[in-house]
Amino acid sequence: MRKANFHSILLIFSAIILFASCGPGRKVGKTDLKANTPEAMLKLMAARKIDVQWMEAKAKLDLNDGSQSIKANAVIRMKKDEWVWISVKKFGFEGGRALIRKDSAFIINRLNNEYYAEPLSYLEKTYGVPADLVALQNLLLGNPVFLQTSGFQLDESPEHYRLSGQGGGFENRFQINKTDLTLAQMELEDPKKLQSVRYSLSNYGELAGNRKFSYLRLLELNSPSSGKMSAGIEFSDVEINVPKDNKFEIPEKYTRVQGK
Repeated sequence: MRKANFHSILLIFSAIILFASCGPGRKVGKTDLKANTPEAMLKLMAARKIDVQWMEAKAKLDLNDGSQSIKANAVIRMKKDEWVWISVKKFGFEGGRALIRKDSAFIINRLNNEYYAEPLSYLEKTYGVPADLVALQNLLLGNPVFLQTSGFQLDESPEHYRLSGQGGGFENRFQINKTDLTLAQMELEDPKKLQSVRYSLSNYGELAGNRKFSYLRLLELNSPSSGKMSAGIEFSDVEINVPKDNKFEIPEKYTRVQGK
């Protein structure tokens, strides 16, 4: 695992946040399973969001940053509104570890004996990707990300309901499975900046509390600054609402790498 690879993991996970942090989410109330209007579908999607205090999961990663690809295994933990912790292994050895808080990100690269310690604003400055912890946690949970949009339209195909809307220069599109009303795909696009994110979710299974969790994801980013990037994520052994630690110690011998 080369130095850039583990750093790219944080970037790819953060890419979707460019759109999630552009405006507040929609406030919607409860509804039943009948969604024949855009507002009813929005309420249904909001009511079915996964809301947990803790999560831990194993994941197989298939990452491509446009110039190189890497397959690795990871353990991902989160505590609601406080942190996300990621440990990435290759060939059974930990190659890197990350701790993302509300205002900062720390990355250890064990293969190069170095570390990064940067404010989340560093991601925005370097990559044009505003970072937000809550949006990142929603991404990991597989929850829909709503922009401040208006004029949603609802139509359908044989397999999906399709919800689309735009506002503030952004376009927000969703595909919802007809069989069980789970989220199949989410697309966020900024036509002016030629930036887009597509997030596909499949292989749903049951979690405690009658929640449905997508165990297979594909996140695709396309922008002039980063080019085309993708992250395939296959989750397993998902555990919720069990407290976990976020041990993160930087060895004294490691060298700090300053953000460019």
